[in-house]
Amino acid sequence: MKNLDKNYMVKIISLCLLVLPFFGFSQIKGKAKHLVGKWNYKEGSGFEVWNRNGDKLDGAGYRILKFGDSVRVENLSLAFVNGRYTYTYYTLDEKKQPKEINFISNGRKLQFVSTNSETPIQMHYRLNLRKNKMKLYVTVGEINNRGVLTLFKEK
Repeated sequence: MKNLDKNYMVKIISLCLLVLPFFGFSQIKGKAKHLVGKWNYKEGSGFEVWNRNGDKLDGAGYRILKFGDSVRVENLSLAFVNGRYTYTYYTLDEKKQPKEINFISNGRKLQFVSTNSETPIQMHYRLNLRKNKMKLYVTVGEINNRGVLTLFKEK
C-alpha cells in the first residue's frame, strides 16, 4: 500500500510541476495579450512598442521627428489585478518633471478611466486582430474633446 501511495504522489507532484507554470505565466487576458509587438501610427507620426514582462506588459511610445529620428515620449504599463486592468502612463509635464497618470478598467475590457489626473481622461483600446489594426480612443475632459489614433501592427 505504501509503494502505491508513493508512486501516486510522485505522479501528482510531476503533473503539478508540468501544469502549474502555465497557469501562473501571465495574468494578462483576452485581447490584451495581443498588444505585444510594435504598433505604427497610421499617420506616420510615431509608434508604440509593447513587451511581456512577467505577468504584465510594458510599453513605450515614440514620436518620429522631422528628420526621421525617433524619440521616446512615454512609458506604459498594463497589468491585470483583482479582476481588472490597471494602466499606467509615465511622461514628462510642461516643466520636464516626471508625471504619472494611473488608469483603471471597469473589468476585462481595455477601457480605462484616469484615477489621479486633474482633468478626467478616458482611454479605450479597440483591437481588430484579423486586420492587425488597433484604434485608440482618448477623451480628455468633455466627450466632445475626443481623439482617435489608428495603429497597425508591424509583422
